[in-house]
Amino acid sequence: MKTTLELCEEPTVRGENKTCATSLESIVDFIVSELRTNRPKTVVCHPLNYAYPVFLCHGAESTKAYEVELRGEDGTTVKSAAVCHTDTSDWDPNNMALRILNIKAGSTHPVCHFFPEGHVVWTRSAN
Repeated sequence: MKTTLELCEEPTVRGENKTCATSLESIVDFIVSELRTNRPKTVVCHPLNYAYPVFLCHGAESTKAYEVELRGEDGTTVKSAAVCHTDTSDWDPNNMALRILNIKAGSTHPVCHFFPEGHVVWTRSAN
């Protein structure tokens, strides 16, 4: 619970808006307000551990979302969401993803990852 409170109170980075939503209505309100802007935008929501449902939802200008098809060794396929963060200049230099990829915050390399089950991505339609 302490981690959830810390994540919800943590300041945003440049170009990011966020909320910790505790109801479906507040999730929808945040998504609609973020996607109404004229900026390219992806909004994601992550479930957090707490005594009741809490979702950390945030929209960032420098995030791109993709739907990808993954194929297992046996040929089985599954579709998954993936996101790429194209501007990491405001990230903590000790961020785990940066350390794993052996890159520095603000480098020209995007940081991409798949989404676990229960995490949701919203984008504007491509039309």
